[in-house]
Amino acid sequence: MTGAFGVGRLVRGIFCIATCAAMGCGGSSTAGSTGGSAPPVTPTVTVTPGASSVTTAQTLTVTVSVAGSSASTPAGTVVVSSGSYASAQLTLSGGSAMVTVPAGLLVVGSDTLTASYTPETASAGTYSSATGNAVVPVGAGAAVLPPTMGASLVLPTASAPFQALPAANGTVFVGEANGLEVFAPVAGVLTSQCVLPLTSTLESEGGQWAELEFLPNGVDLAGGIETPGAAFYNASAAATCTGTPFVVSQGPVSADEGSQAVAVTPNGKFAFVSNEYGVA
Repeated sequence: MTGAFGVGRLVRGIFCIATCAAMGCGGSSTAGSTGGSAPPVTPTVTVTPGASSVTTAQTLTVTVSVAGSSASTPAGTVVVSSGSYASAQLTLSGGSAMVTVPAGLLVVGSDTLTASYTPETASAGTYSSATGNAVVPVGAGAAVLPPTMGASLVLPTASAPFQALPAANGTVFVGEANGLEVFAPVAGVLTSQCVLPLTSTLESEGGQWAELEFLPNGVDLAGGIETPGAAFYNASAAATCTGTPFVVSQGPVSADEGSQAVAVTPNGKFAFVSNEYGVA
């Protein structure tokens, strides 16, 4: 009897659970109530070029505004892109951000500028990701080229240089012992704009720039930094002295790999790093 009674209680218990789940007994919810939180709102992303048209020899200032509900201002980051150009992540301040597109990075024609908004963690429950577009005509301008190199022209660098990498807009990146130095043509003369240093930790590990190369996407550049491994930069951010490197370790520092050059496959999926001592 005890066994049968136990089974009977179990069966009745299962039946009760199923019935309550179906009928909603024991709860205080009103029939037909869906409950849950409201879905995130898709904000409006407005892209405003600073000029109605530009040439390839001109820079372009672009303002991005992200508007949501009246209850809160969207927070997060935006990236402005067009063709092979892409800016660094821009942090919104009061719902807006501004970026300057360097000369020579937009192609001739009718260029569509796209701003992609990504909400920060605090705003993710309120707002979803969104994009906005604007079209700006780009005409052919006079080529911006580095000055003619001659015996009388000497460009001192901040530290021992390894390699210079010229960009199409006349900017020249120089990999050096103490960082990545940026030169730009000013009144026809290449002039140092800044040095993007490696961190003190990387320098203490023997980090210094070796060979530099643009990636096939035309947006990023990379190079070996000796013992610590390889580093990748957004070229536009580096050109405006605002970039920070993404460093990929090539193994334990004690191995001293001597990472030199970086080569990336055309589809951008794989990067190959040459190591002087072949121990990575």
